[in-house]
Amino acid sequence: MKIAVIAVGAVLAVLLALHLVGARPEPGPEQQIMLAIADAEEAARRGSASGVVRIVSAHYADDAGYSRQDISRLAVGALRGGQQWHITTNLEQISVEQEVAHSRLRVTLWDSAWYDGDTSWRISLLWRKEGRHWRVVSSSGWQQGAFTDATGEDMTPSPTF
Repeated sequence: MKIAVIAVGAVLAVLLALHLVGARPEPGPEQQIMLAIADAEEAARRGSASGVVRIVSAHYADDAGYSRQDISRLAVGALRGGQQWHITTNLEQISVEQEVAHSRLRVTLWDSAWYDGDTSWRISLLWRKEGRHWRVVSSSGWQQGAFTDATGEDMTPSPTF
């Protein structure tokens, strides 16, 4: 009898927990995208290239010819040097129409060894809803000038490695 009461209590507790979890409203598309950007920003701070690339669609392609694989290689190359990266993102605009969204943000990135005061880019992202998640399918604004050395020489890697 005592075991039956405990079992019923456990079942009721599980049902209550499921009800409470289901009662929370799911964030809207804008909020989901903001959370994805925040997750990628935090991943960059931790030095996790896979965390940064998690928001990039397998179907990513931009006008400069970069694919998701290229973005992944660039992230790994940038984050593996052991530098402590600092990053800030400022979402300037977001618009959603059904399964497609556009966002514009200012990204400032520097490592602990240098800061030249002009390391920010205005980046436009094109998002698509893929299953339950929003993924970046294209971007612009970071490709040109994002890879310059201290002399201003273009160090942009080729999209094919």
